Amino acid sequence: MIDTGVDRTPTSRGCFRCRRPHTALSHLDPQCPARDVHRDGSFDVVVSCLTFHEIGDVARKSDGAVEALRVLRPGGRYVFLDLFGDPAFYPSLDDVRDAIATAGGSIVEFSSLATWLPLPFPLRHPKVLGHAMLIVGAKPGIGVQDGELPPCASAD
Repeated sequence: MIDTGVDRTPTSRGCFRCRRPHTALSHLDPQCPARDVHRDGSFDVVVSCLTFHEIGDVARKSDGAVEALRVLRPGGRYVFLDLFGDPAFYPSLDDVRDAIATAGGSIVEFSSLATWLPLPFPLRHPKVLGHAMLIVGAKPGIGVQDGELPPCASAD
C-alpha cells in the first residue's frame, strides 16, 4: 500500500514526514486546487479536514469536494470534515449534497461533528467548530452499491 499525503503547508508536511517516512507527499495550492496533478481515480481513500472552505479560486466551496471525488477511484471511500453548516461558506446543504452526487459520490453519513464528538465550549461556538459537519461516503463501483461503504482492504 502506498500512502500519499497532500497538504498546503511545509510545516504540516514536515511533521507528517517524521511520523510516516515512507509516505509520498504532495503540495496542494489552496488558492488554486485545479492545479492538482493527481489523475482521476488515483486514490483508494480521500480524507479532507477543514480544507474546502479555505479554497480561494472556486465559485462554490463545494467544488473542493468535487475535486476530491475526481481523484477517488470507483469503490473508494471518503471522509470530509468542513464547515458545511456555515451559510457564509455553504449557502445550502442541498448544494453540497448535489455536488457530491454530480461528482459520482454517495453519502452514507452527513451530520454535525457534535453528533459524533461532544464539543465543549468554546469549541461548539459557531466561530470555531459549531458549523462543522462530517460527510462519509463512497464512490460506487464494482461490488459497491449507492449508499453503502465498500469493505476495508486488508493491510497485508
